[in-house]
Amino acid sequence: MTESAKSTRSSQPGRDSRHDGSMDMGMNPYLKFGLMMTVSFVVMYMVMFLNVDRLDHVILSPSRTYMTFLMIATMVGIMMGFMWGMYRNMVWNYAILGVAVLTFVLCYAGLRQQTFVDDIGWMKAMIPHQ
Repeated sequence: MTESAKSTRSSQPGRDSRHDGSMDMGMNPYLKFGLMMTVSFVVMYMVMFLNVDRLDHVILSPSRTYMTFLMIATMVGIMMGFMWGMYRNMVWNYAILGVAVLTFVLCYAGLRQQTFVDDIGWMKAMIPHQ
């Protein structure tokens, strides 16, 4: 292949100069993964309020936050497992998995022990369920 053909091919929009079939959209894949998890956290937290019939029953609570972090930590493990080949930095991959496991364990313990939840806060969190 001539130099001009190589230059033209690698300068095409959406093409990566590595020619390995992957697309380079200009965003760091780890940053994109972090943004996906952040948006997922917000959406999952909001979805927990779908069973609320009145707006004044929407109460932010540590229990819901723990549950959302448990879901996100689990999702991180699943997504990293299925998309392991997309993320080439093994140090980052294992660090992300380690943080996900640590987050899961701490949030599970916090949820079971009701850390940062007092009796009134716990009762308020139960209102939407009744």
